[in-house]
Amino acid sequence: TDRPAPYAPLAAARRRLANATTTRRLQQKCIRPLFVTGCGGSGTHFVASFLAATRKLGKVAHEDPSPTSKVLVSWAARYGPALLDQQNMYGKWGVPKQQLRPPMVAWARHQGRAPCTYRVVAHVVRHPLKVLSSSVAFGQCVECWLHVDEFTVPPMAQAAPNKTLMDLTKATRLAILGNRATHRQRPQGGRAWPQHSIDAILRGFGLYWLAWNAMIERVADFRFQIERADYEKLCIAAGASPEQCRAGVAAARRAAATFEK
Repeated sequence: TDRPAPYAPLAAARRRLANATTTRRLQQKCIRPLFVTGCGGSGTHFVASFLAATRKLGKVAHEDPSPTSKVLVSWAARYGPALLDQQNMYGKWGVPKQQLRPPMVAWARHQGRAPCTYRVVAHVVRHPLKVLSSSVAFGQCVECWLHVDEFTVPPMAQAAPNKTLMDLTKATRLAILGNRATHRQRPQGGRAWPQHSIDAILRGFGLYWLAWNAMIERVADFRFQIERADYEKLCIAAGASPEQCRAGVAAARRAAATFEK
């Protein structure tokens, strides 16, 4: 399943393991059954909840790339060594330190330091219009957008040799920074962003949906649409038996039907 992909971080991680399996350090490397990933808003919370409810599956983590987890479900997690230990360098994006939230900075850096690799990579996708409708919820998450800017491989603004795309990602970044400042000024918070900000976010997240999914597609072992998933296949890939999966699969299919409404 390790298909050649020049910009694929997970494939690079697998090659590193394959090239040095005789060393003691890599013999002790944690290798887990399943990693489920996709772009944000594609249903990773739902998938994690479904798998966590399956008996005897072990720990299922959502956005927590810990070596104690058997299954990881996360849109943001990446295998750190394969990315040459990149970190989110907020200064290069022109983000003032006072605009950052330390807990979110810690969250973003944690996502880029995943210590394990996975035997199976499952790619979850959702209808793009449904993803975009929920992207406004990220409208003031500076750290989320900069995580995308930093870890899309190749960089999102280089998805095509077009300066317009670079301007688009910058416009999205500036809109989110503006929303963060507004959000801080409101005692009750809220997500009623100005229309020009919403327009910039929707355009930026449209590009994100394309670039992030294209990156994952290069290394995924299989892809499933959250609205019409083969949940039994997903459950078995996580290490459970068909018998253990059966009850949870039926419930997941009923719940997933609501994604289409």
